[in-house]
Amino acid sequence: MKFNLAIYGAIFALLLLIGAPFFFWYLKPAVPMGVAVIDKTVPNADYREHNGLFWVLEHHKITNMDGEPYEKDKDYYGYQPDEFSGDLEFWPPAPPDLIYLADTYGVYSEDVNENSRGDRSSLLYGGLTEQEWEAILQARAKDTVLLMEFNSIASPTKNSVRKSVEESMSFEWSGWIGRYFPDMQDREIPSWLINNYQDQYQQQWKFEGEGIVFVDENDKVVVLDSGDFDGEVYFQWTKEGRNHYPYARNSSYGYWFDIVEPNSGAIVEANYHVNLKDNGRQILKDHGLPGKFPAVIHHPQNRTYYFAGDYADVETTSWPKWVMPNVFYEMMAFIEPKEAFFWSSYFPMMTQILQEIEQKDK
Repeated sequence: MKFNLAIYGAIFALLLLIGAPFFFWYLKPAVPMGVAVIDKTVPNADYREHNGLFWVLEHHKITNMDGEPYEKDKDYYGYQPDEFSGDLEFWPPAPPDLIYLADTYGVYSEDVNENSRGDRSSLLYGGLTEQEWEAILQARAKDTVLLMEFNSIASPTKNSVRKSVEESMSFEWSGWIGRYFPDMQDREIPSWLINNYQDQYQQQWKFEGEGIVFVDENDKVVVLDSGDFDGEVYFQWTKEGRNHYPYARNSSYGYWFDIVEPNSGAIVEANYHVNLKDNGRQILKDHGLPGKFPAVIHHPQNRTYYFAGDYADVETTSWPKWVMPNVFYEMMAFIEPKEAFFWSSYFPMMTQILQEIEQKDK
């Protein structure tokens, strides 16, 4: 009998241990917070461009001001795949605590047909308009945090709007974007990129293995192959970033990024770094490109952040309703290696930003 009780006790303790992270999440009080999300790039119902943000909101039990959880398929301004109704409608009845521009690249005719090769087609909807940008600025209260990601100001947004955004966000875009690809024959590489390269250099796309591509706003293409660098594109915190986000870690970064320069008063909290070889360094120098690029630009006085990459674009399959010590979230980078950047860098960064907003409201 004692033996059976010991077994039952061990089973009960094990179930308690397994269930504790989920139990503690349900015990957490909800955190009402006004969050306005803009995503004009939603061609289908996976909501990838803002999926990571909504995962973080649900994980931290952040709700709207009525106490209802935010839903990624409803609570954003932009293109709705099933019921598109035109331009953005502004705005919440009260100034939000956070305005988050996830993407304004838009939706193109081939996107709605599952354009897996990235063929260019006619624009259905997209770009940040002057009226929308003015509405965003007017919606900000004294303490509203304004956060933008790539691609919020590049094509198809007009230059006049871009300049206004750059001035408000305290940075300047160089006109260049880039991305690391583990396989230069992968279907992830858009067909327009390959076509532009072949037209520009009058030679076939024969790259194999890993590589980094850079494209400017006039479609000029620069390619680094595996002989030009070692490793990947690395996201690395600066001293200021490490102090601001104590639980965040460096990580590899494998999505699109843009090359920007901070203006006066802005703090670079993280950089992208590439371990260049001499020939790779010379290739970038010949095109006026540096070997590291600002990744996170924060202007504390203006309460603005610019993320020079597709940070909220994730596919994490982890259930958000659980609570664990910070060290466990670091382990998730190994459990979901394709989303290592999310777990190591983006998740702890957004956690800190949201906590600061919450503290400000108390």
